[in-house]
Amino acid sequence: VFLDIEMPGCSGLDVLRRAAHRAHVVFTTAYAEHAVAAFELGAIDYLLKPYSAERLAFALDRARAALGEPAGAALDRLGEALVLFIQALPAAIALALGE
Repeated sequence: VFLDIEMPGCSGLDVLRRAAHRAHVVFTTAYAEHAVAAFELGAIDYLLKPYSAERLAFALDRARAALGEPAGAALDRLGEALVLFIQALPAAIALALGE
């Protein structure tokens, strides 16, 4: 699961605290000050925005290792899709801001 720290109505940390079971979580956020709390709650990784495709790939490798490499091809496709998403973000933000 990829979670942000700041979300409408609650924080990603609150979501992880309230989870009925221990999910494998990677936080993706602009708030470095919550990293210790995230790792204390068992986060697999903590990506600070903006992050590079290489850093995302590293986080995906950590997630794969934590999951024991299930469905490798599916995870590879997910990783590729996430990399493309991250690469497209600057243009999407510029478009949304009317730049």
